[in-house]
Amino acid sequence: MFIDSFTALFGNVLVGLWVALTLIAALIGIWALLLPASFVTWSDRLSVWVEMGHSKHTHAHEVSLEKPFYRYHLVTGPLIILGTLFVFYEIIFDLKPDEIKRLFVTGTDVLSIWVEVLIDAAFGWLYLSSIFALLVGIIVTLRPSYLKGMERKANIWVETRDLSSAIDKRNDFLDKWVCAHPRWFGILALLGSLIVAYLMVRLGYLA
Repeated sequence: MFIDSFTALFGNVLVGLWVALTLIAALIGIWALLLPASFVTWSDRLSVWVEMGHSKHTHAHEVSLEKPFYRYHLVTGPLIILGTLFVFYEIIFDLKPDEIKRLFVTGTDVLSIWVEVLIDAAFGWLYLSSIFALLVGIIVTLRPSYLKGMERKANIWVETRDLSSAIDKRNDFLDKWVCAHPRWFGILALLGSLIVAYLMVRLGYLA
C-alpha cells in the first residue's frame, strides 16, 4: 500500500537524519574538547552578522507573475486541472482517512480524539481546496478575464520593513559563552549525542 511504503520511507529518512546529526554533534564535541583554540577560531568565522536594515538596495521591488500567467492560460489552466485531478486521485484511492487514523490513533484518550478530528479536518480542507483549484483551473483555461477582478482585490502590498527592523537585533550571548567555555560546550555536545544514540538503541531504531 502507498501509506505503508510512504511511512517506511519517511521513517527511514528521519532515522538517518537523526543518526547523521548525532554523529556531527559528537564530532563537534570531540573537536571542542581536544582542540578548543581551533574550535573557537572556526566559531568566530561562522559568527557573521548580516543586518537587513542597512542594505544597499533600500527601494522596494515588485515582481509580477500575472502577465505570463494570463498570457499562457492555455498552459497554466490545464496544469492546474491536472494537478488537482492528481490530488483528487490520491485522497480518494490512496490516502484513505481510515488507514491514516489506524496509524496515528491508538486509543480513546483525549489526544487520540483530537488527532482524529485533525485528520478529518485536514481531509475536509483537501476536498474543498481541490474543488476550488479545479474551478480556478477551468476558469483560467476558458475565460481567464473572470479572475482579474478577484485577483486585483487580492493584490495587496505587504510592507515587512517594520517587522524586520523589530526583530533585527543581535543577541550573541550563546556565541560568547561557547567561545569562553569551548570544553564545556564539547562535553555537553558529546553527552547529548551519547544520550540520543542510547535512546535510539533502546527504542529499537538502531540495531
